[in-house]
Amino acid sequence: MAKPLPDWVVPYVREIADQVGLRDWTIMCERGSRNEGIYAEVEVIYGRKLAHITIRPPFFAATPEGQRNTVVHECLHCHADRVRGAFDDVVRDSHLLTQAVFDAAFNGMRRAGEEAVDGIAAAISKFFPLPPDPNQ
Repeated sequence: MAKPLPDWVVPYVREIADQVGLRDWTIMCERGSRNEGIYAEVEVIYGRKLAHITIRPPFFAATPEGQRNTVVHECLHCHADRVRGAFDDVVRDSHLLTQAVFDAAFNGMRRAGEEAVDGIAAAISKFFPLPPDPNQ
């Protein structure tokens, strides 16, 4: 079982979520144990205004700017996930696509979405507050 998150993480994520327009969302946070160079990941629950953000070990070694960018990035996924959902609604049940074509289209959509969210987060994260200094 992973260690609990430091006390500052959940309020900080909530602050950023509110600032990116997720005030009416439930954002749940947990600490993950996998250490693959991934700072965090989010699972958006389709149609529920609910997201689970898993904070991974590399996040805690990042600079405050890196932590801020990560939290903004994961929160933005809550908005971008609606595009993936629309893609799923239109394409997943299509009998015109083979599984291979669907998989290629889905992977391309996922990659494009990730790059778009990353670019937007990089452009706007500097306008959000840094996480609190855990040493104060």
